[in-house]
Amino acid sequence: MRFFIIPLLVMVVTQGIKMLIEASKGTFEWSHVNGYGGMPSSHAALATSLSYTIAYFEGLASPAFAVSLILLVILLRDATGYRYQLGIHGRILNGLIKELPDRKEYKYPILSERIGHTPAEVTVGVIAGAMLSAAIIALWHAV
Repeated sequence: MRFFIIPLLVMVVTQGIKMLIEASKGTFEWSHVNGYGGMPSSHAALATSLSYTIAYFEGLASPAFAVSLILLVILLRDATGYRYQLGIHGRILNGLIKELPDRKEYKYPILSERIGHTPAEVTVGVIAGAMLSAAIIALWHAV
């Protein structure tokens, strides 16, 4: 159960931190609560927490840790590569749609521009995932 609860708590806390950062910048939107992108990456924090938690309780030589580490690398690569590029494409296409005459513009949906992460957002997510996991594990043992 701890392999589920600890990473889930880390993700919720990281997502809360992201919302607080956005609120302080005046960019908070309710759609971002369950969305992609932003600082820090809660997906990176979640996957890092899972790897950290497995490493702590099962060891670095465990097959479960190896699988979680591979999944972490895939997730990080996807967030900073493919999904980040999709956001750039969305921004460019939205700009092109806005240049259309009004009678044609309404035919096209507004695409999401916030899909991936910058390397900095992912790095902070990884650090937050490890630090929060360590704190939660310490509290877990204290209780």
